[in-house]
Amino acid sequence: MRNHLAEEMLDSDMLNLMQQYKQHLQNGPELNSAIEFLENTSKVITIFKDKRPIFSVKDTRVATLLQVREWFQTWKSDNQALGGSKKEKEKSLPSQKCLNDIDCLIGSFVEVVKVHVNRFPGEGIYPSRFNSDVIENNFCQVRGLHNGNMTNPNYQNYKTTMNSVILGQTSISRGRNQTLDNRVQSENSEHNSEKKETTHRRDNLGQ
Repeated sequence: MRNHLAEEMLDSDMLNLMQQYKQHLQNGPELNSAIEFLENTSKVITIFKDKRPIFSVKDTRVATLLQVREWFQTWKSDNQALGGSKKEKEKSLPSQKCLNDIDCLIGSFVEVVKVHVNRFPGEGIYPSRFNSDVIENNFCQVRGLHNGNMTNPNYQNYKTTMNSVILGQTSISRGRNQTLDNRVQSENSEHNSEKKETTHRRDNLGQ
């Protein structure tokens, strides 16, 4: 799932804005950490907006993503090594879910690239097309299919609901089915009109 508002707050344009803003401040170095953060987030956003395909794991964009992932992991480990209470440490970092999502995003994309280039050599994978919409839609079905919208289903609920989701899927979408039905109806109506016209001609000849 892509959040365009988040992209606008963390992309290269925001990075440039902060860099220019720093030059007009007396205590400009106080923004160094924020700028370093934006340098890494803007790299991720730029890569996942790139419409050029990746044909190899040696692509510089893959290496850049791994560097960004390492930067976030180092930030997290350095924060844990600092003194202070647990709550204070949590306030100085993005949420744990956000950090996990970043780590999962980069890690899974790199693995997808490895699998894709090995199984389909010569066929690139496009970063701009990579998103989790399919998985998100599945989660929405699992949460909402039974017992209302469950935000934290247990294993038993998830197993039963997942089977219902799988069995309820169709290989051809309803839109496609509707198109086929319309086409069949159109062909049948044409056939019936031709049949009526032929019968009418025969009656005229018989008279």
